[in-house]
Amino acid sequence: MVVPGICVQELLSGVRTTGQFERLAALMSPFPVLLASRAHHVQAARIANSCRSAGVAVGVVDALIATLAVEHAARLLTTDDDFHRLARHCDLKLETY
Repeated sequence: MVVPGICVQELLSGVRTTGQFERLAALMSPFPVLLASRAHHVQAARIANSCRSAGVAVGVVDALIATLAVEHAARLLTTDDDFHRLARHCDLKLETY
């Protein structure tokens, strides 16, 4: 398992205390970080544009996360319904709980 770098930032940006931040950072530290290349950003823009053309609003960060999962043939673990809508417009495979 890997974690996209942008997910590390998103998760750590959502905590309220320094203690929570440190605990979450420690829990995530064993997972390798997957960084996006220029090509990933370009493909994410394509996915976002495709969604928008179909009337589906998608954030640029979500499009990048989806792109990284698709490009690495990975399943995306999510509880976010936005990814279900996004998956209809690309080859994104989801794992939900």
